[in-house]
Amino acid sequence: MGAGVDRGATVGIGTGGVVGDTVGIDPGELAGSATPPPASVVDSRSRVGVLASAVAWSTAGAGLMVFRRQVAVVAHESRKSRQYTLELPDDVTRLKTPRAPIDVAVVFVTERADLEKRWPAITKALELDPDLAEAHTVAGMIAATYDWDWATAQREFKRSFELDPNLAITHYRYAWTYLSPMGRHDEAIAEMKKAMELEPLSLIQGANYAGVLMYARRLDEALDQARKTCELDPSFMAGKSWLSHVLNMKGMYPDALAVAENTLDSSTPFLSDAAYAYAKTGQKEKALGVIARWKEGEKHKYVLNYWVAVTYAAIGDKDNAFAELEKAYKSHDWFLQRMKVDPFLDPLRDDPRFEDLLKRINLPE
Repeated sequence: MGAGVDRGATVGIGTGGVVGDTVGIDPGELAGSATPPPASVVDSRSRVGVLASAVAWSTAGAGLMVFRRQVAVVAHESRKSRQYTLELPDDVTRLKTPRAPIDVAVVFVTERADLEKRWPAITKALELDPDLAEAHTVAGMIAATYDWDWATAQREFKRSFELDPNLAITHYRYAWTYLSPMGRHDEAIAEMKKAMELEPLSLIQGANYAGVLMYARRLDEALDQARKTCELDPSFMAGKSWLSHVLNMKGMYPDALAVAENTLDSSTPFLSDAAYAYAKTGQKEKALGVIARWKEGEKHKYVLNYWVAVTYAAIGDKDNAFAELEKAYKSHDWFLQRMKVDPFLDPLRDDPRFEDLLKRINLPE
């Protein structure tokens, strides 16, 4: 058993509770820095442990997800809004939820160095069960998000749909990590609608549906969706994050700051939203102060340079914006695959360096 979690220990996970067959918050989807999580705990003797390793991807801190077939990654322990008891018996790791005990394995990851293990884990999972739809979904998501291998992503998502056409997670991830970044907005929205029909109470799906709508420039719909998600659970950080993103994009900067500034002293500060709103309201020194905070944090933890670039772009500093995007390229930032469609990067689109970067991550112009 790995260090950091004791048998029978209580660990805070996620922000959404148990909704259908999915628990908690996705990794990598909150802009800002994360608290480093504790060490790994994996039962490598179980099929669950192998597959859980495959699902353990993150650039912004660990997250938790429980698939229908007993897969889980536990969120960083700073979140205490909901408590679950983690037990580690000899034969399998079990996570007790209010619904029922679920067999899981637990993996904590932080930076991209951890991602180098992802494909061996996925390959092993598919060797053990080549017809596990969820494994193909995760393979497709990783191929698109971190490897920018769009052909492999398409193939894996297609195989997942063939195996189980009614998995909400597949419709959601296909829309969120493949169709939307490619600029295929109508298809992405149709897939998100299908995912929401299958799992209408999924908080993370609802939050990121707002993101899909924002990338499609359907801002009024995006705002409505973000607000609906926040109404379901006002404490859900990803919901509030996308609400502040959309408010910023609609030019509702005081409202965006009202959301973002309340998080700045928390473990999940919405630094990008605050910095962008500061820049757009003439508060350049405050925006630069957020950048300084990122730069200080970068000395000892992973920072999503993509959002530093967004802030530089907002204050009109293209050279520093592209310097940060180069860092994001080297570390394969979670958000970089969205650059073709992200309205936050509009100030950079007329620069030839933007087109060059699109080509390097294999996105069509």
